[in-house]
Amino acid sequence: MKRIMIKVWCVVLCALFSITAVHAQVKELEKYADTKNVTYVYISKLMLRMTGGESDISVPGMEMQSMLKKMDGIQIVISKTGKMAEKLNADMRSLVKRESYEPLMQIDDDEGKVNIYYSEGRKQSTVVMLVTQPGGMLCVFAFSGKFDLEDVMNMVESSSKE
Repeated sequence: MKRIMIKVWCVVLCALFSITAVHAQVKELEKYADTKNVTYVYISKLMLRMTGGESDISVPGMEMQSMLKKMDGIQIVISKTGKMAEKLNADMRSLVKRESYEPLMQIDDDEGKVNIYYSEGRKQSTVVMLVTQPGGMLCVFAFSGKFDLEDVMNMVESSSKE
């Protein structure tokens, strides 16, 4: 579980230094921007452009460069309190069901749960990752862009080869 969290944070850091993006957000996550006991991060197109374009930063065990180039935006929502985490989790489960997200991966162990979902739209696709840890902490990562399921699978295949 810790390895997965490290990879997720590396992906976020890589995104900060290596993508140029279009303004794209998962609307359900926007309402958490001004919520008490919640950390909300949105990386906008302008911010991504300010990082200077291409970078040599990579994530060991994952082929991220082709995927990062296709991303339009990244949102991160972290809730450390049980009550708010439950509300966020319910909102995300509702979104996944309502928008017909496809489950890509599920990991359940003593250290928590990770669920990864994918939705492909005409204008943009989205990968949503829900990370639940014991004690009630919930992290939601939403990666939006112009990528398809093959791009996501190539990234995962590269990761699983190591």
